[in-house]
Amino acid sequence: MKKIIFLVLAAFMSSIGIMAREDEWSTPIPKVDIELLPAKRLNYGVIIPFRWHNECDDFDILVGNRSVGDDATYAILDSGEKVYMYIDNHMIESKNGIPHLSYLFLPTVPWKVNKITTLVIEGRAPNSPKSTKNNYYGEYAYKLGPVDIPKVKLGPTGTSAFLHPDFTLGEIKAVPLGSDLVLEYTLTNNSSKDKKLYVDSFKGFAYDEDGNKYSMSTESPDAFPSGIPVKVSTTVHNGSGITKFTGIEVPFRDPSLKWDTCCLRLWNFKPELTTN
Repeated sequence: MKKIIFLVLAAFMSSIGIMAREDEWSTPIPKVDIELLPAKRLNYGVIIPFRWHNECDDFDILVGNRSVGDDATYAILDSGEKVYMYIDNHMIESKNGIPHLSYLFLPTVPWKVNKITTLVIEGRAPNSPKSTKNNYYGEYAYKLGPVDIPKVKLGPTGTSAFLHPDFTLGEIKAVPLGSDLVLEYTLTNNSSKDKKLYVDSFKGFAYDEDGNKYSMSTESPDAFPSGIPVKVSTTVHNGSGITKFTGIEVPFRDPSLKWDTCCLRLWNFKPELTTN
């Protein structure tokens, strides 16, 4: 009987120890705050920049490097859905009074979602005040939120968008060229700096109402000066007789971003033919 009581008591004390250790891990680094910056939509996901503010001694912070499993960094959307995030895994030389910028990326966030209710960021700071006997590696966790998510910026038709936070899509002209359909449009870089966008000329897709897929090619310059509309054209091969496309997508890449994919997206697109 005594042995049973001892085992039960040991198990109970062990569970308390685990709970205490997990609670110690699941707290921020003392005197180190995270400032969330405005979220931006990119492609079908959301980028969230954030700044570290250190008000104690200098030490290194490992961001996104934790050994508790793949679900260590995640977000809860206002729909109640839990989504996992990519984090820019890196070492910060955290210095007193000097802010440091980091990024999170949620690869898939439905357009109807307007808010992230909870955001969890975890990692290690082994030489920080978080490092203790029970938490040797200084594992930390920040539970943040809410975070407002901007709406997708639609193009003039209301059924089109260029899924990059710094660009605006202009009017789309549909021009028949033999059996092909050429889509002419402009992209305007609204940021304060000149940018580059690369397009894989023969990637992308177009589907009609019957589910038929059409090959495409796109001609686009790489340089997009700040504030100047730049002409781009996409050819839907053998698409000149189609009256409605259920979906068209043209992928681009922004080399200035770690998560660099963006795209032109059209849905339920009915070409209003024009001639040059």
